Amino acid sequence: MGRQRKRRMQNGYFQVVRTPGGYGLQIFQPKDGGEDVRLQEVMDYLDRQSIPYDSMSIKKAILAEEDAVCFLERKDCPEIEESCRIEVSEDNLQAIVRFYPASQTGKRATMDSVIKDLRFRNIVYGIQMSVLQDHFMSDGIYCTDLVVARGKEPRHGTDAQNIPAFTSRYFRLENKSDNVEQIGFDGTVDYFHLNMINPCKKGQLLAEVIPEDEGEYGTTVQGAKIRPRQVKKAHLEFGHNIEISEDRRRLTSLVDGHVSLVEGKVFVSDVYEVENVDLSTGNIDFEGSVQVNGNVSSNFVIRAGSNVIISGVVEGAYIEAGGNIIIARGMNGMAKGTLKAGGNIVAKFLENATASAGG
Repeated sequence: MGRQRKRRMQNGYFQVVRTPGGYGLQIFQPKDGGEDVRLQEVMDYLDRQSIPYDSMSIKKAILAEEDAVCFLERKDCPEIEESCRIEVSEDNLQAIVRFYPASQTGKRATMDSVIKDLRFRNIVYGIQMSVLQDHFMSDGIYCTDLVVARGKEPRHGTDAQNIPAFTSRYFRLENKSDNVEQIGFDGTVDYFHLNMINPCKKGQLLAEVIPEDEGEYGTTVQGAKIRPRQVKKAHLEFGHNIEISEDRRRLTSLVDGHVSLVEGKVFVSDVYEVENVDLSTGNIDFEGSVQVNGNVSSNFVIRAGSNVIISGVVEGAYIEAGGNIIIARGMNGMAKGTLKAGGNIVAKFLENATASAGG
């Protein structure tokens, strides 16, 4: 057995036909879930053809369960050619044709004539030839909206973006209250490890721009261009110790240091400066130099790849520097303070502390 063809839904439609003693209007009922014949559409069609009618008789034929004919006039059946109504959607992205059959004594339209009608309406883009072929190579698809031209919607682009390339701590720089301290299993807070520094290495990628996507123009069925929405461009703002690539899309660090974001501008410093080292800062571990304008409290740790300079007093803390350690007012180590420098140690006094220097 051959493959069974799927039945196509068919809207109800109407046709002017011969009847005994004159002519009338035959109503063809819909099939397989198609739409019913619209009374207003029938009346508009007959008005265009200047054919008299009784609306109640037509309504009765439409409501009948089977195909029905209502008498119109005692004259020869007029020769009415197949016709169509062309509408364009509000966004000009679709042209819709609705065909009406020729009278029983009339002729069918041709595909060429319909294409000429479309061109007369300036519909020139996205003609759906296969839809027209389906209609003209069959008995006709009537009283049905057929999309015979499709425009192209614009493809809207995306705005450019500035993307930071360092750790998630970067996003907490602008609000110190968001710096999440480490919490132990017992629920206690470790104020010695507050993760306040965002370290970076020389040559490290700091931020990059993902360029804007302009999108693509669309086209209406009349061939007019549709502009995509306007997108925003972006550029990188930065301070010292930073290099920008030739295409101005990538920032890299020129030094070992720490990176910060201030009002959308990226900064890199090889000196980390704090007022005091205490519960407000936690321990410090930094590749460059550390400058403390005040004091260093007991039990805190400073590790620096370069120099450590302290303007105040150091208590029982651990300080290690790859370069020099300079303490302006001295250190009371409380028998547990330790200084370890790859270079020199300079201090007004050292008391109850352990100190070792390479210089």
